[in-house]
Amino acid sequence: MDIKINNRFIHIQFDRPKKFLSWAIVGGGESTGQDIYWAKVHEKELPIHLDPIEVLKRRMVNDGINGIGLMTSARIEDPSLSSFEKGGISVKCLSTVGMGNALRVGDPARSYPRVGTINIVLSVNCALNMNAKLEALSIISEARTLAVLENKIQSTKSEKLSTGTGTDCMILACEAEGVEQTYSGKHTIIGELIGKAVYNSVDCGIKKWIQSKNEQDYSHRRWS
Repeated sequence: MDIKINNRFIHIQFDRPKKFLSWAIVGGGESTGQDIYWAKVHEKELPIHLDPIEVLKRRMVNDGINGIGLMTSARIEDPSLSSFEKGGISVKCLSTVGMGNALRVGDPARSYPRVGTINIVLSVNCALNMNAKLEALSIISEARTLAVLENKIQSTKSEKLSTGTGTDCMILACEAEGVEQTYSGKHTIIGELIGKAVYNSVDCGIKKWIQSKNEQDYSHRRWS
């Protein structure tokens, strides 16, 4: 996948059509395409009265990109990329991480979320049937949660450890053609590689976020 990055967005473009499964706010669900648009937004750009879907759609139109759309307040200039290959299977994971909206699963619902999210795009070089796609998304979620728990990020709503953020989004991209794999769980090479790639990518992203937060806190203390 070709990745273009500037201070406004990340544009991922595949060299051939991929099948996607996600809950992205633009183009979520099942789709086929080649483009993913990853917008950097600031909290002031999303006041309560504005629909974030419409904001993102306008951004995509203005930048001439038609595809799946994500948004984040996290730093996009340095996303975390992790890739693994084994037995002819290749996976790549790209993520951006912001933990300002960290929550533990089951925390009380918040009517208007804080900024800060984990966005993940996982690409695998084989075709998957629907069962395998759903299983792959579960592995992506599990690996994300493990990385968050091991970094001991506290929920913003409770004193317990968070398991993610309230706005995490995951996109699975697999081949549009070829023999479809039926399974992608932890007993398969596909599942093994997905788990490794996502864990490494998100873990790296969390550590970057922690370092950036510590630097900001130090700067604030120094000049206050």
